[in-house]
Amino acid sequence: NAQCLPERPQIVGVWSDQGIVSIYNIAPQLSALENGHSARDQEGASRPLFQFKGHRSEGYAIDWSRCAKGTLATGDCSAQIFVTSPAESGWRTDPQPFVSHEASVEDLQWSPSEATVFASCSVDRTVRFWDTRNPSRQCMLSVNAHDSDVNVINWNKCWRARGVKRRQVGYLVVSGSDDGTFRIWDIRNLK
Repeated sequence: NAQCLPERPQIVGVWSDQGIVSIYNIAPQLSALENGHSARDQEGASRPLFQFKGHRSEGYAIDWSRCAKGTLATGDCSAQIFVTSPAESGWRTDPQPFVSHEASVEDLQWSPSEATVFASCSVDRTVRFWDTRNPSRQCMLSVNAHDSDVNVINWNKCWRARGVKRRQVGYLVVSGSDDGTFRIWDIRNLK
């Protein structure tokens, strides 16, 4: 899985099947493609700007924060989540993982309005909410979301009402499950 840094789309966070998370600057490859070169010509053309090898297994969950610029969260099949933040020399991953899930982390999403808050979902059928300021690295809220694996979540980043311009609503989250159902969560009502 891969995802572009929102404010700098040439910076990409990438999962490998060896459980390594890498950050690349793909500007040279994009430029080459724009100039008519094939993608094959670009294989091996750049080295990662940063790599984190602390995950115990491969993973799929990856998201860049839109509030804390340059901050990346990654979740693996061993139920661990790590946060990588900008540092003077590039990036630094906090060695202490966020742990509360009991199975593979399938997706995670940073809050669109809170720089320290993100949500995750898992094969353990839960959606969990985290705050990076919590020193225990345990989730702050958890909901038994579905009767099957929870594969995808997303924050409601905007809302459109009649005659009203779009506005951010940072307290609604949608989750989707293997059983084909989806649910909408108002985190103000969770305990």
